[in-house]
Amino acid sequence: MKISTNSLSRKLTLVFMILITVFTGTVAQSPQTQNDGWIAFYSDRSGNRDIYSMRADGTEVTQLTTNTANDECPSISPDGKEIAFISERDGKREIYIMNSDGSNQTRVTNNSDTEEHPSWSPDGTKIYFMKDLSSRTEIWVINTDGTGAVRLTNNQARDERPIVSPDGQTVLFMSNRNGNYEIYMMNTDGSNQRRITNSTGHKIFPTWSPDGLKIAYGLTVMVGGVPQADIHVMNADGSGDIRLTTANGRDEDPVWSPDGTRIAFQSERNGNFEIYKMNSDGTEQTRLTSNSFWDGWPSWGTDPVQSGIDDQGLNQSRGFRLFQNYPNPFNLSTTIKFELLQSGIVSLRIYNFSGQEVDELVCENIPQGIHTVNWNCTGLPGGIYFYRMSTDEYSVTKKLNIIQ
Repeated sequence: MKISTNSLSRKLTLVFMILITVFTGTVAQSPQTQNDGWIAFYSDRSGNRDIYSMRADGTEVTQLTTNTANDECPSISPDGKEIAFISERDGKREIYIMNSDGSNQTRVTNNSDTEEHPSWSPDGTKIYFMKDLSSRTEIWVINTDGTGAVRLTNNQARDERPIVSPDGQTVLFMSNRNGNYEIYMMNTDGSNQRRITNSTGHKIFPTWSPDGLKIAYGLTVMVGGVPQADIHVMNADGSGDIRLTTANGRDEDPVWSPDGTRIAFQSERNGNFEIYKMNSDGTEQTRLTSNSFWDGWPSWGTDPVQSGIDDQGLNQSRGFRLFQNYPNPFNLSTTIKFELLQSGIVSLRIYNFSGQEVDELVCENIPQGIHTVNWNCTGLPGGIYFYRMSTDEYSVTKKLNIIQ
């Protein structure tokens, strides 16, 4: 069979882009390049604690909140467009949400209790947080409009820092219910609470890797009466623990980059807390902020609206954007969402690791707007696959993971 030069070129391009996606952990795009994302953090450099943002290389530092109260604990939404945070501006610590450029700051919670540690569900519809009741803390979940608050834990210990797994099935948190702070998991409805670590020292601030296979956390021990902390990574079941940092002082609060190749964290190794980043194996530890004030609590997200780049690294003038499938990983079916800024011919296809097409989900004229496609993988073996969305001029390829 004769293969046309254009057909062969397109196939080679697809295989090349898939290899980029596999070996670099980044989204392969055509014809433009994936951006590195951005980091939100809080700092007291203005006199009280405010929320700031910066590029992932430490440039373009921008102050997002400016008031006389403390604003802390930023958490970037899955699509990179919003930030949940804690503020004392109304007398006590409540959860707020704002756009990624600092606009439209809106209070989510409003009660007599104190809220802390907000984090998003993977679909961006809920906020998980802890409620501080002085002698103990509980983990709750609430809709982003402030409705539907549900308590998930209820004991006499301190259950803190809830983080939902990328597949939306499991909540990771830290608790001292058995003495030291250890890392626990539970289902998103609060059921099946179980401990996954059991060792000396306090395991604090756990966070999922984007693929849900690893957990990074800080391990705090006392050395000569002084707390010392380092960043560790382990498998999601608690096995395979690896120490990544060995600095003198406290390295805490790790957060993964969107592509899972790097980790940002706060460290006091140079006197006061600053934001650092490193590769996910602990190499190339680099300081991103440098001043005489506290910079801490990093959250690493995809590109925000104000940068001119949408949530998947595509300039909106290109005409479409492709979201990460959800859930991912998955074992039977998943949903793929995309948005068209204007109607046009769209193709959406699934490929295996070798670049062979295994399914065609869309190939037609699609109207402007947000669309979802459900894909059932029955009959396919587990492993890494790719979905590719194309228009007449541009395309983007993203990775998905079938588990059996």
